[in-house]
Amino acid sequence: MTEKSSKNGVIIKTILSAVLYCLLIIFTSLSPLSDTGEHANEFGTAGMLSAIGMILAFYLVPLLLYIINVKGMTIVMAILCSMGILTHIIVIASVLLMSLGTSPFPYLIEIIATCILSFMVNFMWFFIAFRTSKEAAEMSFDSQIGR
Repeated sequence: MTEKSSKNGVIIKTILSAVLYCLLIIFTSLSPLSDTGEHANEFGTAGMLSAIGMILAFYLVPLLLYIINVKGMTIVMAILCSMGILTHIIVIASVLLMSLGTSPFPYLIEIIATCILSFMVNFMWFFIAFRTSKEAAEMSFDSQIGR
């Protein structure tokens, strides 16, 4: 795997992570969780759309700076990725705690599945972003000989 393909992997995983985070906001706004508080986002409202816009800005600005090779953006993106992992763990725990004593609703499955997928994507992001050139060269060699 070359440096360019590693960079493409980071870009793809970052975009996938952004899409999953936006889906989490949409699924949560469609669920009864949107009725839990005064500041909860309901589907189709300006609050939901501004939350999605803010998430996209937090993903796309660092990604664009990474694409144009601004030094240190990998570290900034790693910090944001870590915050995303923590957020998804907290969302899973919160949804499970809120659902105690009630029958499982389909929205729980959508929210938890989205969080788990996002967690996996963000976790894989670290391996792709911080792969050493030696590891990349070994993977490239292994793929060339069919391992």
